[in-house]
Amino acid sequence: MQGNVGQVLDQKDERDMKAELCADLELNQVIDRNVGDLSGGELQRFAIAVVAIQNAEIYMFDEPSSYLDVKQRLKAAQVVRSLLRPNRFFALFSITICLKMLSVSYVLHQITSNINTESVCFSLFPVM
Repeated sequence: MQGNVGQVLDQKDERDMKAELCADLELNQVIDRNVGDLSGGELQRFAIAVVAIQNAEIYMFDEPSSYLDVKQRLKAAQVVRSLLRPNRFFALFSITICLKMLSVSYVLHQITSNINTESVCFSLFPVM
């Protein structure tokens, strides 16, 4: 992803939630930083915000609590939970478990077979 945190969030903000998500996920202190310069925890919180800021029928998060301290994990869980609606689907992955049990592409195909895939948001961080 190119650009700084604020620019990317501005581009993705379909729900007019940038200010709230930046406060909740402690991103205001890194808002002007390049995405490539973020630490593991900052990158994880940014990835959650990028997904949560978009309108989608399906939200997918891969290990959303990685690199987060206890307080940040609770806030991340609250953000994810705030997205719950009767017409939305969620997938929280632990990639290790997922790879042991099923092919990710098979899971995605099964989930999205009857859904407009243009409204699917992914968080596939962290990158080690």
